[in-house]
Amino acid sequence: MIQFVLGPSGSGKTTRMIEQANEEYKSHNGHLVFVDNDDSQMFQLDHAVRLINMKQYHIHSMERLYGLLAGMLARDFDIERVFIDGLMAETLQEGNFEKNIKELLVLSSENSADFIIGLNLDADKVPKLEGVEVVELAVD
Repeated sequence: MIQFVLGPSGSGKTTRMIEQANEEYKSHNGHLVFVDNDDSQMFQLDHAVRLINMKQYHIHSMERLYGLLAGMLARDFDIERVFIDGLMAETLQEGNFEKNIKELLVLSSENSADFIIGLNLDADKVPKLEGVEVVELAVD
């Protein structure tokens, strides 16, 4: 399953995802990973949630993101959820957006790991696919 948490900058996407990760680690038996574009969330995330800095691994394309996710899941069969924040919408949209999402859906399904992805994107831009859920946040 892929869940997109969508909204403009300042709508609370990051806060929502951090709170969800911190809450879910208490009730999940598997591992949780939080992928971000920097280390600024390090002290907000519970120490049991693994933080990975995308910049450290030069993740700036869909191919590299897929490689990172596939490698993590190949190494750790216990990963249940991967939260991805700080990703540019253009990264997922490069090439064929629907095809990219379908590839992530297959990776998710084959490894029993959900991807929760925060993006600054309008919901109508996300292809309607089985296994894809959209949560829209608005600026207060």
